[in-house]
Amino acid sequence: MPLNLQDWSLESYSQEIHPDILAKRHPPASICILGLLFLAQVALAQEPTREQKVRADKAKVEAEGIWLYNDLDKAYELARESGKPILVTLRCIPCEECVKLDDDLVDSDPVIRPLLEQFVCVRIVGTNGLDLNTFQYDTDQSFALFMLNADKTIYGRFGTRSHRTDWIGDVSLDGMARALEGALALHKRYPDNKSSLVGKTGMPLEFDAPEKYPALSGKYTDRLNYSGDVVKSCIHCHQIGDARRDFYWEQSQPIPEQILFPYPHPKAVGLILDPDQRATVKGIIAGTPAASSGLQPGDEILLMNGQPLLSMADMQWILHHVPSEGGKVTLSIRRGSQVIAGLLELGAGWRQADDIAWRVSSWGMRAIATGGFYSEDEFELRGLVARHPDRRFLELGRSCVLPAYRSKRTIEVLWQGCWAYVNHYGVDVMTGCASFQGRVPAAHAEALSFLAHHCRAEGEWAIGLCGKDGNMVTASKVGRTVYDPDSQIEKHVDLGFVGEPEIVDTTVLNQILGRELIPVLAPLATSTGGETFNVNADTFAGAIAGALKAKRLLLLTDVPGVLDKSKNIINELSVNDARKLIADGTISGGMIPKVETCIYALEQGVEGVVIIDGKVPHAVLLELFTDHGAGTLIHK
Repeated sequence: MPLNLQDWSLESYSQEIHPDILAKRHPPASICILGLLFLAQVALAQEPTREQKVRADKAKVEAEGIWLYNDLDKAYELARESGKPILVTLRCIPCEECVKLDDDLVDSDPVIRPLLEQFVCVRIVGTNGLDLNTFQYDTDQSFALFMLNADKTIYGRFGTRSHRTDWIGDVSLDGMARALEGALALHKRYPDNKSSLVGKTGMPLEFDAPEKYPALSGKYTDRLNYSGDVVKSCIHCHQIGDARRDFYWEQSQPIPEQILFPYPHPKAVGLILDPDQRATVKGIIAGTPAASSGLQPGDEILLMNGQPLLSMADMQWILHHVPSEGGKVTLSIRRGSQVIAGLLELGAGWRQADDIAWRVSSWGMRAIATGGFYSEDEFELRGLVARHPDRRFLELGRSCVLPAYRSKRTIEVLWQGCWAYVNHYGVDVMTGCASFQGRVPAAHAEALSFLAHHCRAEGEWAIGLCGKDGNMVTASKVGRTVYDPDSQIEKHVDLGFVGEPEIVDTTVLNQILGRELIPVLAPLATSTGGETFNVNADTFAGAIAGALKAKRLLLLTDVPGVLDKSKNIINELSVNDARKLIADGTISGGMIPKVETCIYALEQGVEGVVIIDGKVPHAVLLELFTDHGAGTLIHK
């Protein structure tokens, strides 16, 4: 029957988890959910919609009077009249990735602001109708600047991999100021230097405007629709990259490697640049073409292939046009007081050293490369499918609901539709990858709990085992002695078929875990003589976890954790601390064997053991996803 979400409330979900969510007490991890996942977000009443933000941005920019708004023709006219160069910022307003760099930093910075006044500044807020033959840039980045003459001769570019999570190491306001200063210097010498700038304009693309590509044609016009829904009318930058790839794919032509691996990051050739300078070497990666070139930290690269460099983006432009089969890149280098010549030699396949996993346009390429699975680089889906030829698989791709429409009913309808599709086409397994947004993961406990209870693997996706299977656990018989106060003699007590783990062979477990199966283990073991022993479940779990070198072993019990003498929970304990508390009586009664089990697990190789109250709702989730945890962590 269709999923019923009436009995639980939706929290705030999105498609991204910030690395800071991984608290100090927890080891680094990548958190993904494979299977049914609820993507929802409650829109705060005071938070403006994207539509409102776009219109507010237009009003603000036009009122300030520094930037022309989405009017290149006017910019060319004013540049011809004033003799100023033109500064074009490409920023898709509905995309909020570059807001910080653009609004909060650029316009308010005391160094940048007077430089802007020496340009005719125009802000392009959508790529609709954009002259792609002039404005060629990395369409996967979030923020791009062009510095050019009124005759469309380009002085330079600024902006690189500028997603908000990783642009800090590539660009800076100081670097932007250096680029603007460099463009102004080139403009003063223009047109005497025009010949050195020819290479900064590329060859014509397949189409001269985004909306002319078949994948976008008929869906978008050449301008934003300010009389209707502006946001929906905007052609996002990355859609241009998608459309170019699809153009070749739909014609059954090989997709050029220049499109698959566009605008290579300097790190792809071994260069680490200083983001505060134009093109100054900060470091060299060993074993790379840069290491073989003789370049040194502190070198300022003035020219590449005769083109002046104003920024890292300029370097990426030049690398972008080096053939994939390799080639030579000439360098002019300032080293101290000298200007010397250099050579960067790139071999065949050099471009593939670039990391493209971050690129939005790579998501669709993954699907093409893997026969339909865009998350293949995250999960071994082809292997999963191959192991289950009798199953019909469906991958759930990206989906998004605008914040204003993210309601409980919307999500219900979305998943009802997914369920109907799965039922109609007889799909056995649906996969997908997504993550939760935010720095307070405990807020997602209810959703995660719902998934854990209602979307768990069943049947062949889970497997029941015991320690006897495959001789997984070999145990020895437990012997105990008791002191008889009457006879004052220690007597041996036969506990029957009770054993302690001696050897754990993980061969069977490794095979199962490598096949997306969930092992559920019963604490039975065999002796070297073939006897069957019952093993204390906690001790058994500790031995298994130790053999697997687990980062965490969670022991669920009926108490909050280890308590001090005031009955307050102790959040963390070292092994030495635990032993002291046992010695002074703070840890007593039934908690002693639990703590001894924790120490045993740590001695076996587990990084940390947590005692948790299993009666507390979502206790495991709180332990895993919060800084404070939900029990007592014992570590070495």
